[in-house]
Amino acid sequence: MSNWKIKYRPETEEDFVGNAEILEAFVNDISDEEDRPRAYFIPGPYGIGKTTLARIGAKCYLKADDFNITEINGSSNNGIDMVRSLEEACANYTTVNRIWIIDEFHGATKQAQKAFLKLLEEGSKKDFFFICTTEPTKVIPMIISRCNKYPLNLPEDLEIKKRLRVISKKEGIRVSPEVTLKILEKAEGHVRDAVGFLQSVHKMDEDKAVKYLDRCSGGESSSPEAFELVKAIYSGKDKTMKKLLKELKANEEQPEGLRRFIMSYGSTVLLNRWDIGTGLIMENFEKPYFDANPWPQFILDCFRSTLQPE
Repeated sequence: MSNWKIKYRPETEEDFVGNAEILEAFVNDISDEEDRPRAYFIPGPYGIGKTTLARIGAKCYLKADDFNITEINGSSNNGIDMVRSLEEACANYTTVNRIWIIDEFHGATKQAQKAFLKLLEEGSKKDFFFICTTEPTKVIPMIISRCNKYPLNLPEDLEIKKRLRVISKKEGIRVSPEVTLKILEKAEGHVRDAVGFLQSVHKMDEDKAVKYLDRCSGGESSSPEAFELVKAIYSGKDKTMKKLLKELKANEEQPEGLRRFIMSYGSTVLLNRWDIGTGLIMENFEKPYFDANPWPQFILDCFRSTLQPE
């Protein structure tokens, strides 16, 4: 079975979900052949379509093919060497448009970001840069000021519902309204998660689908160790917590997914009964983990969750 998140990744502006006014501004700018921007700054939450929007612009308006589109992870390739490699590549003559999509650009070092300015100011007219980030405050203002800006927000549930209906029709499936509502609830505005949930439950009976979704949350981990960690955090089992943290880190689990699982579990507890301890624990995990190396901060926040006042 193919991955629907990839299979139904929007390839045209008509398929893009939400942010209609931003999409219109983006299309107006990138389709202006006489005064087309070379640098595009696209901030927004995870899974909202930042790199998808960049690829739509690259293929539909800059007429680039996959050979001329390069995606770079700014968190893992975050140093001055990344910029130097780009400078060398951009120095080579080309007759076609070259597209550089740099995701998680906030992970690049300040030195690398400052060096990147030269590319934006002096690069060839055939090189186009799409700077995507979940944390725009960590991008230096000099970079942002040299780009056209297209901030994306989470779409409305109705917009996501329409996209799920299109996918369901193409797949020849039917999902009950109750399951659809639960998908929208658990996806929390993230289109990519909603599509993933739809694929997971489309063959299930309604009751089983709802029970499955009740245990999920957009972007979260669903491993047994993750669930045990959440229970250990809320029950104050320090030794169990330390053991599970070591296992989850070794298994390369993502702290952001674990954080969302912790918050989802805590909100369920609070809806059933008001509990000061649960609320205090949740406060330790309010901030998302999008740094290049989020594990130290996540471990510290888990430790803080054990320091509840007497």
